[in-house]
Amino acid sequence: ILRQDVKRVDLGNPSVWAKLDNEKCPGRDSVKFVLYALHRSVLSGFSDYVPLLPTLATILLGFMSESYVFYACREMYNQSEWFFAGSRSEYIATQRAFLDVLGRLHPHTLATMIEQDVVDQYTNEIFQNFFTNIFPERMVLRLMDIYSLEGNKVLFRFGVALAVLYGKEYKDRFMYASTEPNKWWIGLTDYCHGDEDGNGLNFEVLVKKAYGVHGRGVRKRFRFPRRPI
Repeated sequence: ILRQDVKRVDLGNPSVWAKLDNEKCPGRDSVKFVLYALHRSVLSGFSDYVPLLPTLATILLGFMSESYVFYACREMYNQSEWFFAGSRSEYIATQRAFLDVLGRLHPHTLATMIEQDVVDQYTNEIFQNFFTNIFPERMVLRLMDIYSLEGNKVLFRFGVALAVLYGKEYKDRFMYASTEPNKWWIGLTDYCHGDEDGNGLNFEVLVKKAYGVHGRGVRKRFRFPRRPI
């Protein structure tokens, strides 16, 4: 196949191309080549819906060549049960499993998210966009380091931890700060990026919360299990 014949594929995640086009990213062609190669040689006949894969390829292409990213993504897909959902049904099941975990550990946090109508947007941000629309780049890269070792459960851990940490900030700083319908989401982005006074998300605190104890009371406390290394 000639490079000029390569077509864009999104694997169920069109937001990747919307973001690359909007930012006029010079690496758009590399993303196109890698995703098309994966689509034709690795995913062909198996799945056209792997929404996290385009985001991972985009992040990795910032530091690796096209061929290296292709092989890295291929190996992730070959171990997809460890890294991401490999079909639409698995993706939906992953979202529901995350919400079930969040609801069991922090029911009030989930109730607020449902009230603000941000549940679908939040789960898509985790399992489709890898937090790239709310985290600054340095945090995304730190998360990628952890994810490459521990796999998909990292997204559960950090998704729950972020929702809980931001839930407190939302009530104190953002709940009454705006009358806009999407104030919860705007506040989340501001919280993750922080301000000049140092108010905002501390990634080290987020890591401790992600691997710490969740829930209240002796019988309700829960700690996400670590992977033995």
